[in-house]
Amino acid sequence: MGAPPKGRGGAGRGPRVHTITLGLLFPLFPVNIYLIDGDVPTLIDTGLNTDVAWRGLVDGLSAVGRGTGDIKQVVLTHGHIDHVGLCPRLLDEGSPEILIHWGDAGRVRSDVEELVTLLESNAARFKKMGIAPRDVDRLFRSYISVLRRFHVGPFPIRELSDGDVIECGGLTVSIVHTPGHTAGSVCLLDDANRILFSGDHVMEGTSTNPLAEMIPQKGVGLIPYLASIKRIDDIAPVTILPGHGTVINKPAEYLSRITFQHETTAQRIRQSLDADGTTPAELAGRLFPEIGGIAAGSAVFEVYCRLMELVEKREAVVDEREGLFHFRGGSETLPAGGHITSRSSRMRRGK
Repeated sequence: MGAPPKGRGGAGRGPRVHTITLGLLFPLFPVNIYLIDGDVPTLIDTGLNTDVAWRGLVDGLSAVGRGTGDIKQVVLTHGHIDHVGLCPRLLDEGSPEILIHWGDAGRVRSDVEELVTLLESNAARFKKMGIAPRDVDRLFRSYISVLRRFHVGPFPIRELSDGDVIECGGLTVSIVHTPGHTAGSVCLLDDANRILFSGDHVMEGTSTNPLAEMIPQKGVGLIPYLASIKRIDDIAPVTILPGHGTVINKPAEYLSRITFQHETTAQRIRQSLDADGTTPAELAGRLFPEIGGIAAGSAVFEVYCRLMELVEKREAVVDEREGLFHFRGGSETLPAGGHITSRSSRMRRGK
């Protein structure tokens, strides 16, 4: 079921923004979708394609005097299944225009097996990081199973670009392209009220640079993610409404904490490199021995992304030996064709 909608704004203060929280079937914060009411009733994201989520959406809209057929526009912060899943059902109920950044348009235009093929090729790259093949296979099998079950598409969309200005309900918002989590991730900025709808780019308690299941493509990875974090910091919103978790009321402080954590991790990785070379899995085990299970895979990928950043800065060298990536300190250039992308890890609070 969806949580009762929470409203922002009020009479005489412009349009209301209602938060409708929908549960997921896998271990992640429930997804927040936002109804911006007004002349053009607009949803920001839609939730996972399940009957439970659909009922939660119907109930949430009903609680504020709206129905699913009233929605005129859906703006998607990115193309993941827990954010786009109910789009086809909304199209069956009415004729909303669905908008998504061009960088993620392929996710909703692709057949699920096209995405599976890309994921399977990505799994081979994870094995080269030194993660046990059985753990990689289990992780990717799990995600591919979820993807096959919940993927929706294709459905009609209109592509967005950075800087586009659109009317959402009664708010005027601008599109802020924030690649990293996905290539086409965006935030929506209500400049008049300095409110940012952040999707999965910024969420309380979680660092959302790309996860293992992310399709490898330009604009996906730790380096673009951190550049996007800086961009949001420069915009200086006063409130962030995230795609999962609670409202962030002190964005500057929170974004500073994210940046500090990543800088600290980068420095530890830099200091740990030697002339003999090490795999990302070996280095992650030394730096984060307390992390186990799936989170350990996330830590490996976090380290890997940082190592690749050092390679791009010519502060490290990568080569492949016995089917594994080895990184060592040095100033040589990256071998031709050596570009690789990234994944996410949970933020450790207070660190």
